[in-house]
Amino acid sequence: MRDEWFLAAVCFLASAELAFGDDRLDHKEINPRKLEEAFSEDDEIESDEDLPIHERGPLRGRRQLDLSKLDMSDPLSVTAASKAGQSIMVFVDIRGDPTEGERDQITLFWEANLLNAHSIEAKRFMIKSDRVIFQLDHGENIIELAAVLRREDRCFSFEVESVYFLCPGHPQWDPKNPSATRKSLKDEGKWKGNDWRPEGWKERLEYTMDTEDKLAPKKKSNFKWKKSVKTEL
Repeated sequence: MRDEWFLAAVCFLASAELAFGDDRLDHKEINPRKLEEAFSEDDEIESDEDLPIHERGPLRGRRQLDLSKLDMSDPLSVTAASKAGQSIMVFVDIRGDPTEGERDQITLFWEANLLNAHSIEAKRFMIKSDRVIFQLDHGENIIELAAVLRREDRCFSFEVESVYFLCPGHPQWDPKNPSATRKSLKDEGKWKGNDWRPEGWKERLEYTMDTEDKLAPKKKSNFKWKKSVKTEL
């Protein structure tokens, strides 16, 4: 219920911006974390868990969580299992300093990859020029979304259920340990700080993407040259 209220608020703010123009509402002024906390404090609607057993509604697609089959060392797997059948929001950060147009193009490409490779639909909500929300109707699909993002050099990180995951665009990304989180690195004493960058690091990548015209195969011409015939005089 809280996620639904939050998404409704984001949609309202987005529609307000379209109505009044960019000068009336700046993407950067939207703080989704504070907005979510506000809804949490003011939410007077009880969840099924807070109601007596005889007043509880249907499980609405929720699955019974079997802790014995979970890898507790992988927080993403735990989240996927605990949020199975439920809507979930994933905050995704883009590497560098993309423009809003670049952000839209890049994240649309990720959304298309998720759909084409895994047949999973996601909704995108723009927060800042370098941050978006991917909303999944089924929390277990976070595994597939993570697989897509962990192949993208322009993806800096993503955050789900207050857990911060690194992606290839992050300076501390380790392809040998893709499930590492900021918390796990801190616990192991390997976190180098939010502002650390390796020598030679380029914060901004060239945001050029192939267009449909470039990707389309070139058509072969059916024209055939005819051999010239010499006539004798």
